Amino acid sequence: MHGIPIGLIVYAGRIQFNHWDDESFDYPTTQVFSALLHAYCENTLFDMAYELQYPARTIKANHLMLNELKWRTYGQYIADMRALICA
Repeated sequence: MHGIPIGLIVYAGRIQFNHWDDESFDYPTTQVFSALLHAYCENTLFDMAYELQYPARTIKANHLMLNELKWRTYGQYIADMRALICA
């Protein structure tokens, strides 16, 4: 997605969810969210969804699951995981 491997998106989402109130994040998480922020910079309705510090430190990982990974059901998650493991 946007040139980012799915494993890195899952990793960044997990880190951001578990440490959402930290002052900063590790390099991979910061880079994933930066790349996604850049991918949506022209979308005025979604342009700040991946900004880790704006409007405040909040959980942003839900945007990854819903918008990037398209995981709205457990079945969608399982299908992606099976595809990755069996590939």
